Amino acid sequence: MLSRLKTAGISPSLITAAGPLKDGLLTNLTPGGAKALLPIVAAIKPQDAVRITLEDSPLLTLTTLGEDQPVLIPASGTYDALKAFVAGKLP
Repeated sequence: MLSRLKTAGISPSLITAAGPLKDGLLTNLTPGGAKALLPIVAAIKPQDAVRITLEDSPLLTLTTLGEDQPVLIPASGTYDALKAFVAGKLP
């Protein structure tokens, strides 16, 4: 997918490449926002990518909003513990 981000631009081929992420990635990223992120993402070397999973951690708690819309929120009430956790996982 990273190679397609570097070469394909924002196109149907990028949407197809992102298909496998559909069950693990929810976002409100707009096409304009994606285009703005392209130079940043293109500069990331695959060997420098780090996977950090938070949804199963004790740092988050599941609650619902509105009409039973599930959402994860910081268990501590602030994002400080999350920021520290993520910072500790980054190279």
